[in-house]
Amino acid sequence: MKTDKFGQMIFGEQDVVNLCLQGHDITVLNHLLVDSTVDLETAAHILDNVPTFIKYDEMAQDRLTIEDFDHRCQSTGHCFACVESM
Repeated sequence: MKTDKFGQMIFGEQDVVNLCLQGHDITVLNHLLVDSTVDLETAAHILDNVPTFIKYDEMAQDRLTIEDFDHRCQSTGHCFACVESM
């Protein structure tokens, strides 16, 4: 797992697998920020209920200032700026 300049945690495929193997309920994994290593097609074949992941866009985040990030968090009610749902 890594964090970006805003302190958001971004999970990779191995991080998600580790959470599953640790016995966490799959619904706990909903709305995780994930990087490009997470392959949803493979996950759909393995898991009964695929969680709703949020794809992290590193390039978009790099262009975002802290002030812009804060404004988006306040205006949307969450802090997932420059991402898209998977």
